[in-house]
Amino acid sequence: MFDRRDWSGVSNSEVAWLLADVARPCLRRRERQLIYLEIGGGDPAAAVEVLLQKVVQRDFPLPIGVRRILEIWLDAYTGAAEEPRLRSLLRQMN
Repeated sequence: MFDRRDWSGVSNSEVAWLLADVARPCLRRRERQLIYLEIGGGDPAAAVEVLLQKVVQRDFPLPIGVRRILEIWLDAYTGAAEEPRLRSLLRQMN
């Protein structure tokens, strides 16, 4: 994935850290460590996808505000190869 800062001003890193913080209760310790490494290592968009997968798998509810930020962030990926997978994960969320 590539880093986009779109009209919303929301970067992959900002979304990844926000989601990692909010989803922390549904992640195992090792999963959190790997997510933090992925974000810090320069692939925050991939970390977001993994986090969304965990949230969906564990039926973990995200606050409406966070979901809205994710939708705005995902609008920057319109037409990208990743978009259908990410939109599908958002639709599957609790």
